[in-house]
Amino acid sequence: MNEIRLLSVAERELLALKGVEECDSLPVLPVVVSTLLAIDEDNPYSLDYALSIAKADPCFAARVISLAYRHRDYEMTDALALGPAIRALGKEGLATPLLDHSKALVFAPSQDAQKHLWMHAIQVAMLSEQLSYLVSWEVDGELAYFAGLLHDLGRFVSYFKESDLPIYLEAYGLAMPEDLTDAEAANAVVSHTLVGPTASETWGLPTVFRDVMARHHIIAHIEEVQDTTSILTGIVRLADAISYQLLSGHEPETPEFHAMLEEHLKFESIVHGDVVPTAERIARMSRQCADEAFVNFHNLEIGETNYTKHKSPI
Repeated sequence: MNEIRLLSVAERELLALKGVEECDSLPVLPVVVSTLLAIDEDNPYSLDYALSIAKADPCFAARVISLAYRHRDYEMTDALALGPAIRALGKEGLATPLLDHSKALVFAPSQDAQKHLWMHAIQVAMLSEQLSYLVSWEVDGELAYFAGLLHDLGRFVSYFKESDLPIYLEAYGLAMPEDLTDAEAANAVVSHTLVGPTASETWGLPTVFRDVMARHHIIAHIEEVQDTTSILTGIVRLADAISYQLLSGHEPETPEFHAMLEEHLKFESIVHGDVVPTAERIARMSRQCADEAFVNFHNLEIGETNYTKHKSPI
């Protein structure tokens, strides 16, 4: 009689990641399809609008960056000029490959928890860009923006493989990034910090983005030697924590929000010196980013959520 052996956690992860390696793209939102079809290269505003959608949808952004990265054949580690890259690709280089692959892969989220994946990504992107100006001029603002936008790409991959997964995970109460890690473990879900880099390597995204995806839940030691990627990861890590607070309903003006920032900054290697005034500046910046994130979110045309209905300034 043959023995039945249960797979170990590591073996299940390897099987799951193998499936991710075979996933050569992701479904696209209806607004992405309409934007690509409407591109008119004689109208500069047409490509600008494509860029605005890429700045709101991580899945579209990942494909655009992948195409631009291969098209321009250069290492995007210190700067990422996506606007010029989109204009260089044009409709033929941008729309044709994406639409050819995505004819049967159009998808629109319907539940709040699913839509919150986009809101969280946009918030982290905007916060990361502003934090890059605040804490370090060594990191390009646009690079920080897209590192933040793509940091949870693994969650989108898992979501499109199991559409109810965001609902299960959000039900655990995601007030801080470590809550997501705990929820994934409780549901026997392969960590998004493994799924994202695996998918990114398959799609040929720059190494810097894969590093941020893999490391954004690892708190850096205050004395860690800094390079551009580690600073960028620290920026996204802080932006990630702020967004969890915002989506949980915590207002930037409250003492509890300031306390979270100060506690995080004490252990984060991107800020040195007195953390109190820095936390105050970040809190003010967080309010502005939270308000502006609604504009990008509404550009996606995926509808309201309970969060956006109560918080949107529009």
